[in-house]
Amino acid sequence: MTASSASAQPRPHAAFGLALVAAAIGSLVLSRWHRGRAVTALSVLGALAITGAAFNGASFLNYNESFSSMIMAGLWALALGCYLTSMFLIARALDAPSRIRRRI
Repeated sequence: MTASSASAQPRPHAAFGLALVAAAIGSLVLSRWHRGRAVTALSVLGALAITGAAFNGASFLNYNESFSSMIMAGLWALALGCYLTSMFLIARALDAPSRIRRRI
């Protein structure tokens, strides 16, 4: 690997991380529109996990410690679980009768 390709490698990864942060902010906005407490709480937790993963990714680039990468992967998995659960809750609420929708 040449020096120029090694320095260019983190750019797509960082761009993807910024896209994930933007998607987390969009998820927060949409969860507030849905007005479900559980969905909003899961979106906040997912956004915090994405933010923590971003900081640990930056830490990995600065210090090159493998535990930062492991923490980043764990926080990403937590965020993924939060977003999948909130999608399930929204889909379940849309299938439920209107009197039950407000409880989620």
